[in-house]
Amino acid sequence: MTTFVIRFELPTEIPASFDGRDFCVPYSVVDRTYLDSPRERANTVRAQVRVAVSGTTLATWHLDEASLIKSVFQIAKEHIEHVGDSGGDIAVASTAPRPSPGPCPYDISKIEDPAGALMVVDVHRPIGFVTGA
Repeated sequence: MTTFVIRFELPTEIPASFDGRDFCVPYSVVDRTYLDSPRERANTVRAQVRVAVSGTTLATWHLDEASLIKSVFQIAKEHIEHVGDSGGDIAVASTAPRPSPGPCPYDISKIEDPAGALMVVDVHRPIGFVTGA
């Protein structure tokens, strides 16, 4: 298992090609062993998560802009955590699954401000033989 530290930037809206809104959640990721070391900058990789929110979800969530940004950030965090738990590469661009319509599942007051937020992710790499290739 390898531990990475992620630093988020503020999500930004990107042009959507569907009935809804599209966001990019940029972040940098570094192996924890390089954090606060002279090699941190050389071992830091930038990546992003794309989060698409449908028009139906927007209508049922009834969120103001600041709350929507926090929700998008939370979706990205959960996606990165899931990728790490499944042994995936968190240092590449990816797309989070679209949130389901219905009531917003988040207590917005418990979501931190995205800009500069830190997250620690343990990436679980499978060991042993790979079969079926």
